[in-house]
Amino acid sequence: MKKLIAFVCIMMLGIAGIAAQDNIAGDWTPDGASWLGDIKIKSMGGDKYKIRLSTSDGVFTTTGKLYNGTLYADFEDEAPEYGEYWVENGDVLVGRGSGGYSIHGKAAGWIGSNQRYCFTSSRYGCATVRKHRCYIKLKFTKNGMDASLNFESTYLKNGNPMFYQGSTWVSQGSYTCW
Repeated sequence: MKKLIAFVCIMMLGIAGIAAQDNIAGDWTPDGASWLGDIKIKSMGGDKYKIRLSTSDGVFTTTGKLYNGTLYADFEDEAPEYGEYWVENGDVLVGRGSGGYSIHGKAAGWIGSNQRYCFTSSRYGCATVRKHRCYIKLKFTKNGMDASLNFESTYLKNGNPMFYQGSTWVSQGSYTCW
């Protein structure tokens, strides 16, 4: 009897998992203004999904992973930038021609062995590449989907990540599946 109950429970969980996938996959449209635009989600099996975003800046395709009813994904939203980038007093400085520089906001943190920005604290030990990523969070509810995003820039020196800047999560509103 215990085996039968266990088997029924496992089958119900499996059916619930399939039903959850059916509620996630599809064409999602924002209920209001959203930088992410229309979103298409396709199941790749298990907890992996292919996501196609029609953003204000163009179309991006990525893969995401479902965890506790929320689909997480990220993609490179701009081409890398090359230059001189270093951190001084918590500010990200960007080298300009003829020895000048400008401040490009605050650093959010260092990466790896670059504690307190020790390897990128001067123009002579600077990072040379800035990569841009967009992180998205799609939370599924009984009424639809709530979308959020944040942006992060990672600064690299000789191909190694050194420090980053990032935004907070910004709501992109509710979505309806068609």
